[in-house]
Amino acid sequence: MLNSITSAEIMLSTGLALVVYLVCLLSFKDRRKMLKTYSVLAVLIYSFVLVLLPMWIDYQVKERIDTLEVHLEDRFPGEQFEVIRSDYRMYSPTGLHYIDVTFDNEPNREYKYSVSSDGEVMQLWYYPRDADFDSEGKFAE
Repeated sequence: MLNSITSAEIMLSTGLALVVYLVCLLSFKDRRKMLKTYSVLAVLIYSFVLVLLPMWIDYQVKERIDTLEVHLEDRFPGEQFEVIRSDYRMYSPTGLHYIDVTFDNEPNREYKYSVSSDGEVMQLWYYPRDADFDSEGKFAE
């Protein structure tokens, strides 16, 4: 299932391609062929980006998960944890991606981390699933 950002991108690009094609059909004959070529080229380039962008984002997030796992193993040696990539797609000007971590010793509390493009790991917040909000988590940084 596509998320809302991807669906909006596909609808927008399809709408723009149709507008460009209609402009091509309504233009003068001497420019029509050139405009059709440009519109087809633009649609092909954007389709290529739509295919490659999710693969590039997945690669980047995988690298950041690896960085986070190394950080957690250094920070909390001997602890077992599960790293879960957030299901939502997020664009951030700072290059942050959010990653959820649950430790085996504290299964009722979830920690949210971000890893920047330069490898800086930050714990953003943590929240209990069924636990007390007032108590600080064992793995709070």
